[in-house]
Amino acid sequence: MTILRLFACGLFGLLALTWPPSDSRAQGAAGPKPCSCKAQDKLDLEERIRKLRAADQEYDNLIKQWQQNPNQKLTETVRKAEQSKVNNAMSQIKTPGATRYSGNLGGTDAACNTWISPEVPPCMRPVIENHEKRHKARCEANTTPGKFGFWVDLFSKGSTDWRAGQNVIDYLKEEKADHQAEIAEYQAELAKMTQHCQQYTVLDRSEKQILEQALAQRERMDQAEKRLNEYGESLS
Repeated sequence: MTILRLFACGLFGLLALTWPPSDSRAQGAAGPKPCSCKAQDKLDLEERIRKLRAADQEYDNLIKQWQQNPNQKLTETVRKAEQSKVNNAMSQIKTPGATRYSGNLGGTDAACNTWISPEVPPCMRPVIENHEKRHKARCEANTTPGKFGFWVDLFSKGSTDWRAGQNVIDYLKEEKADHQAEIAEYQAELAKMTQHCQQYTVLDRSEKQILEQALAQRERMDQAEKRLNEYGESLS
């Protein structure tokens, strides 16, 4: 009986050696880092990619339309009108179970200040931050610095908005490029999840079966040993 029990425990122990560590620190500095995303995040990222692709298709449509008037300067009225068309295209993409957000995920104002919605989950936040960093860089490059910069831009461009003076087509192309960069970052995160995340959350089916068998065998050994002890006590 002792030999059988040692065999079961040994099997359990050997199996444990094959399990991947649940924390990246156990793998050392060179090991892959576990993903920051969970199952819900995966669903949200996949939907976000589909929404951005729908937006890019609308940007292509708008660019084609504005090619009839390529020198048209961007105004806030035009920007809002065109962006509403893009937002409408994105709103048509709805995935069951995906998170619904109450508004924009982030933004950059005329003073080059960026903000990120508190609704953005940690998994998605770095990508949205990078998106706004690109806006911020363009804002700073097209905004007159100094305490009189506000008035300089107002009188020279007729607006303090950093996008003022752009052609509409240039604006649409920049927005599309930002979306494509965002898609690439989401795809990289999803690829990381495919490559690494399951080893931290789900056992391989064969390993799971072996584990279940080892646990069942150990339980049978415990019950057999208990009955044997009870029988020995009854004879004493």
